[in-house]
Order: sequence, then structure tokens, then C-alpha cells
Amino acid sequence: MRRWAILIAAIAIGSCTPAPLAPARQYNPTMTRDAYGVPSVHGRDDQEAAYGIGYAHAQDNFATVQVAVLAVNLFIPVRETPTPSNPIDVSIFANPALYLRIGVGLVFPIILGVLSYKTTQMKAMQSATGLLYIAMGAVFCGEVLAKGLLFLTGKPL
Repeated sequence: MRRWAILIAAIAIGSCTPAPLAPARQYNPTMTRDAYGVPSVHGRDDQEAAYGIGYAHAQDNFATVQVAVLAVNLFIPVRETPTPSNPIDVSIFANPALYLRIGVGLVFPIILGVLSYKTTQMKAMQSATGLLYIAMGAVFCGEVLAKGLLFLTGKPL
């Protein structure tokens, strides 16, 4: 139990991200455009000039990016999924996690058990062991799904 607590604490601490750093300095490039709209960028050093070039490039290609975004939105519709007003009141049989729990946590390990038995009859013990490890992983996933369903619906499965 102590090892699990240490592992969970290490994962929690490792997943913390530090606050974003403030920029090291302010970039104030000078940008002028000629009669044709071509930018002329000047800065105190190369970093400031590169920042100005990127800014000018973003200004010039804003319309192109917007057209690409609109084109993508026209051809890929947004998928709207209906959600109930209270997700806990959903019927247990309307929840897809139930079918994942049955398929992954019960049916798939039974099939793997039968296959493991047949591989032991063929004297392929390493294959049988591998199949049993996969079956244990599937049972574990099924148990996680069952606990999630218990948490959401209050009905033990």
C-alpha cells in the first residue's frame, strides 16, 4: 500500500507544471511598409528583427489562415452529442461503458482463457503465459470500467 501511495505522489508531483515565465525582454522592432506593402523590419539585434519578421508574416497571412479555417469547418462538421440534463440519471443500458465492461472485462478474457488452454495442449507454454497476461490486463480494465459505472450510476456491476 505504501508503494502505491509513493507512486501516486510521484506522479502527482511530476505532473505539476511550473508557472509560465515572463518574457525575458520586450521586443520593439521597427516595421515600415513601402507603397507595395512589402515590410521593412529593423531591430536592435537579430532576435528583435526575427520577431518583427514573424509579426509581419502573421499580418500578411491572416486572411489565408482564416480561409483555411473556414474551408476546414465547411468540410468537417462539428459533431454535437446530446447530453442529458443530469448524467447520473442515464439508464445503465444506455451507457456505452457497460458494453465495454462486458466485452473487455468478461467476454474477451474468457476467449483468451480458451485460447490459452488450447496453446497449453500444444505445449506452447510461453504463448499461453502471454495470453494469460493479456487476459489479466483485460480483467483489470473491466474492473476499472465497473468502478466508473458504480461511481456514475450507483449500481454495482
